[in-house]
Amino acid sequence: LFKGASQIKMMAGGGASSIFDPLDTVQYTLEEMRACVQAAEDYGTYVCTHIHTNPAMLRAAEAGIKCFEHASLMNEEVAEVVKDKGIWLCPQYAVGEMIAKRKIPFDSEIQYQKTERVGKGLMLQAELVDKMGMLDQLVYGTDVVGILEVHRMQPMELGWRAKRFGAYQALKHATGNCRELFKLCTYQDPYPEGDVGILRKGSFADLLILKENPLENPAQVENP
Repeated sequence: LFKGASQIKMMAGGGASSIFDPLDTVQYTLEEMRACVQAAEDYGTYVCTHIHTNPAMLRAAEAGIKCFEHASLMNEEVAEVVKDKGIWLCPQYAVGEMIAKRKIPFDSEIQYQKTERVGKGLMLQAELVDKMGMLDQLVYGTDVVGILEVHRMQPMELGWRAKRFGAYQALKHATGNCRELFKLCTYQDPYPEGDVGILRKGSFADLLILKENPLENPAQVENP
């Protein structure tokens, strides 16, 4: 934080694409999570977490973590807790569908098994958050990293969400919802001098001029 971090991310459970990191482990005790949350709050910001499994999510929710990255295996019991506490969710559905179908190459069967499980879980999670009215708690993320050709796949997530949740929700996840989450940085906010994403004098904005209304044709925004 002293070196300038706006927020803190913890690895609260096992990884999917790693070989030696079992998916179902819960990493950090409740006391350790609470200490991290308290330190971040004392510094005016918040903690988000890499997380896949329900035991890890229940512990993180109890500790006061504000945003779950992935939350891929979330069940209805945990979804109720997440909804009640107003925890933000950052799932990655497009890449989730790809790994569910084993379309992304890995080096070992262990990685395929773990990522396939996570991908299938994300497809069920999408149904759950929609059914439970949690779309306003979603922010945009892709989990697409690597070489330039892979980075060009980033907008696929927008198209996936537009087809599943509608273009308005997809665009809102990538814009206004992210801004609401980042407000939790308080005085760590990297843009303290003006509003972000508001079209008025004194605000910060990147303007994208399109030939068609993206609410009617979100595929425009998918094209790099």
